[in-house]
Amino acid sequence: MDDTRIRKTGRHIPGASWHADPLSPPFHPDLIWASRFVQASLLVPEYRYGRSAARGLPVGFVEAPAARRPGRRAGEAEQAAYLRARKVSRVALAYPDLVRRLRAQLDESGAYHKTMILSVDGSYCNRWGLAHITPRTATVARARRDARLCRPATVPRRVYDAQVFTPEQVRRDPQHPWRQARIFHGGRWRTVRYKEVAPVLWKGATRRQQLRLFVLAPTRYRNRNNHGRDYYYRRPAYLLANDLELPAQTLLQKYFDRWQIEVNHREEKDILGVGQAQVRSELSVPRQPALAVAAYSALLLAGIESYSRQQPVGPTPPPAWYPHKRRYTLNDLVLTLRSELEPTPPEQRSERILECVRSQPTPLQEQPDGQT
Repeated sequence: MDDTRIRKTGRHIPGASWHADPLSPPFHPDLIWASRFVQASLLVPEYRYGRSAARGLPVGFVEAPAARRPGRRAGEAEQAAYLRARKVSRVALAYPDLVRRLRAQLDESGAYHKTMILSVDGSYCNRWGLAHITPRTATVARARRDARLCRPATVPRRVYDAQVFTPEQVRRDPQHPWRQARIFHGGRWRTVRYKEVAPVLWKGATRRQQLRLFVLAPTRYRNRNNHGRDYYYRRPAYLLANDLELPAQTLLQKYFDRWQIEVNHREEKDILGVGQAQVRSELSVPRQPALAVAAYSALLLAGIESYSRQQPVGPTPPPAWYPHKRRYTLNDLVLTLRSELEPTPPEQRSERILECVRSQPTPLQEQPDGQT
């Protein structure tokens, strides 16, 4: 799960406000006029069948507007209501509701005994992102290197241990041994070194809730321009999880797959143009982007069913510099869809689409082997 911002131009669009531009450099922060949405993507581990990375299917796209500041002539009651609403982030309100709705949909579809793992970034690593408890749900989030953590106290009538440490101190402490896990990332399986400390408490955020701390060692890589002579290192990562029973490799793999939601954001905005429709109605502003994201998810699902276990084949031959594709792209799916619909007359396209939808089985249809 992650939140994204859709740029707007009209000053009278409901829900639009000023936000920090995520593409601006850190030394010169900028502002954009945009609408904010919270998106949830279902990760499909395609690397189980081939050498391609996981694929994210959007399953939720909810608007989370910021509190609108009243005018100068507003009364004291409106000003007080604005001050109360500003203290509570709209993302903090939309996030738990979306999590509960997704958990209820999984239970209704037959996945009651499965655990839903939420992989989020650092903006959700706080008291309302980790402390929110939903049955059969686990959360793994990226933490700060200077977060003040501690162990549960072993002395009676105390909750927190007196010794406080940070994730960066755990990384440099030789008393915590390094462990290894096999993670699929960057087109192949790799060995990742990590440290685990559990259980830990975060007094400033999650209070008495017990967490697990993961410290990922920096991964080295070679510079191709220097003929592979020197090694360079990426930054280490620090993760916090509110589940104490799941295997560490499972939680780490889900966090490595979290990057696919960033791919979803780029494809939705750059290729499909989500949010570019000129709508100003209070109901159309959140519904039109959600409809476009739902169509995008349906297109990706059709690609998974067609190319999950075979070589991706598009309507046009691949370029000479890319003869063997490990993964189909959204442009391939769009070109394939256009090639199938263009020979059809416009008045028959809707009927053909409905026939294709009716002929497809339901996503969770019972299979002969007993799996869904």
